[in-house]
Amino acid sequence: MADAAVYFKGEAPVKALYIKKSDSLPPYKRINDASSSSDVADAKRAKPDEESSDLPDSKRTKIDESLNDDDLEAAGKSEHQTSDNRTKKRFDKKDKRGMNKKREVQHLSDASNLCPHWEDCPRVKDGRPCKNGHDLAEYLKTKPADAPGTCYLYETFGFCQYGFRCRWAGSHVDVATEKNLVNEPLDASIQAAGPRTLNVTSKATMVAVRKRQTPTPKSKEYIDIILPQYQNQRQEPVAASNGTSSSAAVVDKREDTILEDEPVDAKEMPDLAGPTTSPQNEDVKVDQDMNDVELPLRPEERKQLDWKNKLYLAPLTTVGNLPFRRIAKKMGADITCGEMALAQQLVSGHAPEWALLKRHVSEDFFGVQIAASSVQSATGVAEIVSRDLNVDFIDLNCGCPIDLVTRQGAGSQLLERSSKLSDIVRGMVFASTVPITIKLRTGWSAKNSVAHKLATRFKLWGVSAATLHGRSREQRYTKLADWDYIHKTARDAMQTAPDFPVFGNGDIMSFEDYHQHYELEAVEGRGLAGVMIARGALIKPWIFTEIKERRTWDISARERLDIFSDFAKYALEHWGSDTMGVSMARRYLCEWQSFTHRYVPSGLLEVLPQRLNDRVPPIWGRDETETLLASPNSEDWVKVTELFLGKPAADFKFIPKHKANSVEQDQG
Repeated sequence: MADAAVYFKGEAPVKALYIKKSDSLPPYKRINDASSSSDVADAKRAKPDEESSDLPDSKRTKIDESLNDDDLEAAGKSEHQTSDNRTKKRFDKKDKRGMNKKREVQHLSDASNLCPHWEDCPRVKDGRPCKNGHDLAEYLKTKPADAPGTCYLYETFGFCQYGFRCRWAGSHVDVATEKNLVNEPLDASIQAAGPRTLNVTSKATMVAVRKRQTPTPKSKEYIDIILPQYQNQRQEPVAASNGTSSSAAVVDKREDTILEDEPVDAKEMPDLAGPTTSPQNEDVKVDQDMNDVELPLRPEERKQLDWKNKLYLAPLTTVGNLPFRRIAKKMGADITCGEMALAQQLVSGHAPEWALLKRHVSEDFFGVQIAASSVQSATGVAEIVSRDLNVDFIDLNCGCPIDLVTRQGAGSQLLERSSKLSDIVRGMVFASTVPITIKLRTGWSAKNSVAHKLATRFKLWGVSAATLHGRSREQRYTKLADWDYIHKTARDAMQTAPDFPVFGNGDIMSFEDYHQHYELEAVEGRGLAGVMIARGALIKPWIFTEIKERRTWDISARERLDIFSDFAKYALEHWGSDTMGVSMARRYLCEWQSFTHRYVPSGLLEVLPQRLNDRVPPIWGRDETETLLASPNSEDWVKVTELFLGKPAADFKFIPKHKANSVEQDQG
C-alpha cells in the first residue's frame, strides 16, 4: 500500500509517490527496477526518515507566508537535533536566505573581439581609434569552436549579421574567401516584409532627448500654463473656507493630510522627491478639491481600444523581456506591456532604458510602462513616446514596491501623494496621443487602502483603464491578493464611469482561478474588464491557453522544452548570436527558470489546481527531464540552456536573485 501524503498548511498537495526524500528513488526507476522497492525498504529500516510526516501537531511548522523557501525547508526536521546543532543550522541558513542584491551580471564577449566592420571600419578610415580587432586570421585563432547545430538567424532569415563572430558561424561563412554568405531569395522576402522589431531608437535620437533638443510643445504648455491653474484651484477653496491666504492654507492643509499639496515650481521641479518610508499619519484621504475641472481629452486624437474580456500579460521587470512576451503571445495572451522603464532615465537618453520600449510585430495590443516622480519627465516621455514610437497605450506604474523606486517618489509612493499623482496623470493625458493607463496597488499598507478612492477619479483625469494588484506596498508578494477589494474598487469606479475598464491582478495561476475571480463575478456584474496575469504566466506561460480552452493542460516535459527552445531562438534574434548575445540569452533563460521550476505537473498533484502561494516540496518528475525541470538548483538551469545554446564559457556563472538557488541541492 502506498504511503499517504501529509501536507503542511500552504504546501502543494503532491502525491506521495513523487515527493523526493533522501533515500527515495525516482518513480520511473522504481517501475523499471524490480529490486528498487526492497532496496528502499531496507534503506528505511537502516536509517529513520528525517522527512517523516508522522510528526505530532506541535512539531509541525506553521507556514508563515512572510518566510522564504529556506525558512520553510526547516519544517519537519528530526527532534533529535541538539540545541547547539539547531543554533548552528539557524545561522547557516541565514547566509543562504534572501536575495543576492549585489550579484554581478556577466556580459561575456570574445577575448579578441572582432569589429563588426572589420573589413571596412569607418573609424579606421577616419584615423580614429577602434577598440575592436580587425585581423580576421588572428581572431579565428582565439575564437572557441562553434556551438553544435546551425545558425537560427541564417536558417530563418537568410542572413546573419554577426558573420564570423556568430557562435554558429560555420553555417554561413566561407573562411577561404573571408565572406559571410547570404541566402538572397530568403533574405529578400524577409526584407520585403518589413522590420520584425519596432521602436528601435537611434543613438542620435537618444542624444537629442538628453540634450533637450527634441521638441515637446504639449509638455511645455501643460507645465507652464495648465499645471499652475490646477494648483491654484486646489489652494483657493481651502483659503476661502479658513479665511487665510493661499500660502498659509497650504501649510495648514499639510498638517491633516499626508498627500503632497505644495505649489510646484514648473522650472525647478525635483525628480527625486518623497519620503523613503511610509508616512506616519495613516489617516489617508483623497483630496476632493483637486479634480473639479475635467481635462479636455480630444478623443479624435487617440486610438480607441477594446479592453473587454482580454487576457493581459503584466509588465514584468527583467523576465518580461521581448522574447518572453513572444512566448506569451503564442500561448494566447491578448495584451502585452514592456518592462517598467524609469522616466528620468529615458529623458537622460539612457540606451538600456530605451531598449525596454521595443515591440515585436506579433504584439498586436502593446503598451509601455513608465515609472515617474516628476511632472516634467512624465509628460515629456509621454509626448515623445506617443509621437515617435509605435505603442497602443502608455501605462503609469503606481504599484512598484521596491525601495529604489519608492525612494525617488515613484511607483507605489504616488499612492500617498494624490495631488502629485493627479498632476502627473493629467499632464501625461494632455501630452500623449495614445491612451494613458495606470497600474496600482491597494495602498501603502493593508490597513490603509486608497485605490477605491482614486479609481473614482481616474476617468475625470482622463485615464483610459486601470489595473489593481490586490496587495499593498508593504505586503509585496506575501499573503493572498484581496479580490473582494478588487471587485469593490471596480464597482466604485463603475458608479462614477460605467464604461471605465478595471483589470484585476493577483494569484491567477489556473483556469479555475480565472473562473472564480473573473467569470463568476462578471456574471454578477462586478465590473471587471479582464485580468492581468504576472507570476502565474512566468511559472506556466500556457495558462493563457488553459483559460481560452477552459481546461487543465497536463503538459509534458518535451512540450516544455519546446517552449524553452522557442525562447532561445527568439532570444538569439533579439540579443544576437555572437558570444555576448548568447550569454544574454543564457542568462535570461536561467532567470526565467527561477520561476518555471516551481511548476508542479498536474499529474503529480492529489488535488487540482496548484495554488500560486503554495510551497512546492522537492519532487521527482515522471521522467528524468521532468525531474530536471523541477530542480531548484541554478546549476541545473544552466544545463537546460546547453540543450539550445551549447556549453557556456568556462568562466560563465549564473547567480540567481535568491540565495536559496545559489547552493547545490542534496539530490538524494
